[in-house]
Amino acid sequence: MKNARRVSANPLWRRLQHAWQRLRGHERYKSNAVSFLEVSGRRYKQVRFPSVSEARRVEGILRATHGSGLFPTLVHRLESTLWVRFVSGCDLDAGNPGHREALYRFFAGLYGQQPRQVAVADTGIRDRLWVHIETLEEVGTLDAGRAQRLKQLATDLEPATVWLGLEYIDSLGKNFILADSGVVGIDIEAAWEEQLLGIGLAKTRLRWLDEAAAPILARLIELGAPDLREQYPYAHLVFLAQYGVQSLFRGKPGRVPVSAYDALLAEHEG
Repeated sequence: MKNARRVSANPLWRRLQHAWQRLRGHERYKSNAVSFLEVSGRRYKQVRFPSVSEARRVEGILRATHGSGLFPTLVHRLESTLWVRFVSGCDLDAGNPGHREALYRFFAGLYGQQPRQVAVADTGIRDRLWVHIETLEEVGTLDAGRAQRLKQLATDLEPATVWLGLEYIDSLGKNFILADSGVVGIDIEAAWEEQLLGIGLAKTRLRWLDEAAAPILARLIELGAPDLREQYPYAHLVFLAQYGVQSLFRGKPGRVPVSAYDALLAEHEG
């Protein structure tokens, strides 16, 4: 392509690390290939997905949220590859009040994208949560006492109905950019529909945002999001158990320390 130059999205040290991990037989679970394409001085992000169906899934979300500023603007899809406009901005600083407010506006906009309220019994969430807690007990991450207490907590916290909608499931600091228009979720493959609202916020709080849930949820309501105050403790438990199993199977069990389960138990028991 004339006047076009492709640049890897990963720095050299990261590419060498991935190559070394492959040589040692370590499996990588993220199968998308990401690069930047520079055309006549303009930069675009190219994401090649493992299947056409996955590319179409993300394309549908980007088209549905076009103009919201939540995600980069979709330019084109060809088979399993998407191109979006590159987003310029700065990294989020979790300690900056202005940055946190911009992040809350992102979550409010995200959770306001046509959420729907359904009976929790119709979702399958309860069964998945039970299996995740049992798995964490089977492998020794949780002792029998903690597992039983978490199962009881799951029963106590379970709401009759839950809000499902658009979530940003990999909501780490590195996957956001603060642009002139606000916070943008640049990891487009992390946008998923029909998710239990609150799990993305729970991941953000676990991994890098040291902020209590109550004031965040109150602010989201002020910004137009559905009221997740009853649902969030349940979503928090669902996230911890799910992410705990995922991290364990990826060889990174320390991402969800036992103290995270203990803190949730201490907050809601008794």
